Amino acid sequence: MTFLSDFLLHKKTLLCVSLGTLFAFASCQTYSEQTREMRVALYQNRNEQALKSIDESSVAKSKSDRVLFLMERGNILYLSGKYLEAAQAWDLAVQKIEELYTVSISKQTSSYLLNETVTDYEGEAHEKVLLPVFSALAYLAAGDASNAIVEARRTTKVLENLARDADGKNVYQRDGFAHYLAGIIFEMKREWDNAIIEYRRALEVTLENRTWAHDIQVESIATSLARLAEKRNRKDLLNRLEKDVPGFTWKKDPKAENSAEIIVVYEAGKVPIKKAEDSFITFGHQIIRISFPAFTNEYYASRAATVFVNGLDSGRTMIAQDIGAVARQALADRKPKYIAKIIARNTAKAVLAHETEKRLGPLAGIAVSLAGAATEVADTRAWNTLPALICVARVSVPVAQKNTVRVVPEFGAPQTFVIDELSPGEMKLIRLRTFD
Repeated sequence: MTFLSDFLLHKKTLLCVSLGTLFAFASCQTYSEQTREMRVALYQNRNEQALKSIDESSVAKSKSDRVLFLMERGNILYLSGKYLEAAQAWDLAVQKIEELYTVSISKQTSSYLLNETVTDYEGEAHEKVLLPVFSALAYLAAGDASNAIVEARRTTKVLENLARDADGKNVYQRDGFAHYLAGIIFEMKREWDNAIIEYRRALEVTLENRTWAHDIQVESIATSLARLAEKRNRKDLLNRLEKDVPGFTWKKDPKAENSAEIIVVYEAGKVPIKKAEDSFITFGHQIIRISFPAFTNEYYASRAATVFVNGLDSGRTMIAQDIGAVARQALADRKPKYIAKIIARNTAKAVLAHETEKRLGPLAGIAVSLAGAATEVADTRAWNTLPALICVARVSVPVAQKNTVRVVPEFGAPQTFVIDELSPGEMKLIRLRTFD
């Protein structure tokens, strides 16, 4: 074979390989596409089909998606009322995240050469916080407050790790609902001082983020804190509350000592789904693709629910956690680092295409450039079965009798709970989810 024919064969082979790479990546489904069948079944309350779908999906077989698989599977079990199984799945996800804390050098290097999807998914910052939060909710729904406290403490540790790793940068590292839920759990276990600490943290975070918070949310947290401050004879806390929360005045409910309390957790809507936003730049014979993850705008109508106790209107839920807003913030916090990697990766690909063009000619350079563009794919993986909002209401119920609690969302099917007799001061959690 002559040198010329060998050279042309080399270029043709390179072109075929590059075009093959282009078509292979073009035909690859995004994570949201891979899990669409599972989500549709879940939204239609076909939980067994949703579980089968995720178990038989490519996500279940992917080592790099192990955390995601456990997150999604746990949520399906949770929504099916299999609370202990859900908590076990989420515990495995937490263990895997801890293993991935030190990222393997080989996978990290691959992400600089190809894209982020080749790395092991270890969860966005808010997802790492929500894992123990939902585990705590699962244990509470199962009536296991002791294990719920373990998860509350784990949540605090996760938040501390995020704050330490942030190194003073503006990243998601504090979560008002996580602290508020921890306060509720400690209060259930009558660990008053620990509950006060968590309520104070929840109030601080909520007051710092008034763009996400609502007056009813601030008032509810302040009321929880004031009730315990009075119980512990902490007049200093009560005085500080009235200074920190304009318009708040604590008034003790004389019936509170002889009543029980229901904690209603209403999970509403669908969390935004990640998609890829692509743009293309031509430079000489080269094609450069910029692909960045962004969130869709998921529509949901129901943002609150009214709670009826024994037929009487007992109040409405407050938005305790806007997961959609937190998810967008977590992605925005990560954007500078993500962009830096995109620039570094595209620079390396451009250099490779340029060198190939110099050695093998324009056709070969274009082929390598096309392959580089094909592999530049945004990482759209995310915990997609989360609700958009977590809403909470705390309502008093009579003791020493069965009580009927009916929760009526703004949109979606109402749900009725019959609560067995509770003793004075006892607290019980009930929960529901709608997708409308």
